[in-house]
Amino acid sequence: MGLSTGLFQQLKYLPALLPDGLYLPSLAAGVANQALFSYTGLATLGRVARLRDLRTLAQPGVTVQVTADDYASSPIDTGALGLVPAPLGLATAPWQVGAGQKLVATAANLTSGAVSNWWARWAVEVDLPNLADPQVLPGVPEPPANPATAAAQALLQDPVQALQAPRPLGALIEAEYRPQIRDAVVLGQTLTLNPGTPALFIQEAVLNPQEILVWAGVAVSPGTGSDQLTLVVGVDDNDQFYTTLAYPLGQAGGWVPVFLQAQKVLKFSLVSQTAETVSLAVGVWHVRLTDAIRYRLGQGVAPAVAAQIEAGLL
Repeated sequence: MGLSTGLFQQLKYLPALLPDGLYLPSLAAGVANQALFSYTGLATLGRVARLRDLRTLAQPGVTVQVTADDYASSPIDTGALGLVPAPLGLATAPWQVGAGQKLVATAANLTSGAVSNWWARWAVEVDLPNLADPQVLPGVPEPPANPATAAAQALLQDPVQALQAPRPLGALIEAEYRPQIRDAVVLGQTLTLNPGTPALFIQEAVLNPQEILVWAGVAVSPGTGSDQLTLVVGVDDNDQFYTTLAYPLGQAGGWVPVFLQAQKVLKFSLVSQTAETVSLAVGVWHVRLTDAIRYRLGQGVAPAVAAQIEAGLL
């Protein structure tokens, strides 16, 4: 499946950052409310979501609009949106629209002509809410006071620490994961696909029990759109954990940032409805385990580490 609230709930190792996209053979004239994505009921799921990237075919007069809880952007002209260069990383990414209840985007083509081969691509960061999130995301419910959260709440009573929380994903990656990288590699293959038959392009497994894998980025041939070229990502024991269309992924710049953790193996396949030769490259990190990373994998750690993460300070 592509990005959905169902997938958000299935993500066991958080935080995560995943791309997705939409391909339309024709965006008809006069369309006022073409859905790009709709992630609702986030509080019920116990998740927060942040839009970290949004790119589309640049077409003057075609607009997109983003709604996150009580915030709604004005219509954004995609001709102007196309002028924004791809950022070097999350720290310089122009998009960070957070939601604790709903995150929605739509497109409108109120011009007099249809737009052929229209596409949109976005990336969404998903995480468990921490105690500091209600400061910046009003849609996140205030957590109940109880002994399990007392230590984390005490940390946020320090005004200096409270100003540092919640930590953005880019800062978390730079502080916790990047210093623990054993190897960071770009793996790639070019293969010819048979119609309807998935082909395994890349497989990477952990080297020892004291490390995890992180899928850190992707670049893929876009295909034609009509071929329905699809990237299929396997995580640990689920060979079809996540799928997304290649066409929007391959349109706006080569390298798409990703952050998805695995404890055993990552597998990357492509499947198309036509015979064609395509290329796929992915970035994979081998990362040493730390107590903070173990907590994010659902493992038991020292209470002091857990409290910092639950407070949004780690």
